[in-house]
Order: sequence, then C-alpha cells, then structure tokens
Amino acid sequence: MSRQDRAVYDLERRVWHANILLRTRQVEDIELQLADILDSNLQDSDRVKSAAAIDAPPALGKSTVVNNFGRVFHQQRIAEAGEWLDADRDVRHLPVCHVTLTGRLTIKGLHMMILGFYAHPPPPGSCTAPWPVGIWRGRRRNASSGTTPGW
Repeated sequence: MSRQDRAVYDLERRVWHANILLRTRQVEDIELQLADILDSNLQDSDRVKSAAAIDAPPALGKSTVVNNFGRVFHQQRIAEAGEWLDADRDVRHLPVCHVTLTGRLTIKGLHMMILGFYAHPPPPGSCTAPWPVGIWRGRRRNASSGTTPGW
C-alpha cells in the first residue's frame, strides 16, 4: 500500500471507529421504545401525545443512540413525505429537530431553541436579549445552490 493510500485508509478507519454504534440489547430496546412512542403519536390532535426522556450517567452512549435514531427517522420521513413541503421547492421538510438541552431549561428557552433550529424569527416581544446574528446560518435554503444541510 502506498503512503498516500495508507493515510486515506487510516483516516477512514479512525472515522469509522469514532462513529461506531454497537447493537446491544439496550440500544435495541431504546430504539424500539422510541419507535413505539413516535408511532403512537400519529393519533388525533385532541389527545395528549407521549414523550421520552433518556437519563443515565455520562459516557454511556445516550447521544449516540438518539442521534442515530433521529437520523434513521429523518430518512424514513423524507422517503415517505418527500424532501420538500411545497411544489415550488421553497420549504424543505425537516422532520427532526435537534437541540441540546441545558440543565436549567425553561419552556420559553426550549421554544427559542426550536425556533432557532428552524431559522424562524422569535415572536415580537418574546425576548429582551438581541437574537444571535448567526443563529439562522445553515438552516435556510441556500438560494444560489438550492441546498440546506441535512443528516
């Protein structure tokens, strides 16, 4: 193997090992429960919907499992409903919202984080601090290329 080929191989190997998800019984149980919760949320809008919270000590793979589940769910929804929500291809379908929760999160703070993820400006008078300038970067459709980042 040439020196260049070896460098490429080593990089690909490091990336693969850094993103490995072992399919343990616990991972499969969490994914099954999350899938059940999402499937049960297809009910009528007048009923209370289920939610999930995953809590465990650090470094057990909670984020890895949830990110992987979100990625798979995102791909399934795009396959079912399409990549765009309108015929003009102006509104991209983003079925998964990824926000990092802090230890002292309020409902208002959660709403602001979700609005930021979807590049939606906050309602007038909803916050006293200035809205971060770069919060929308990378979320809206790029007018020149017609692309937005995905999973």
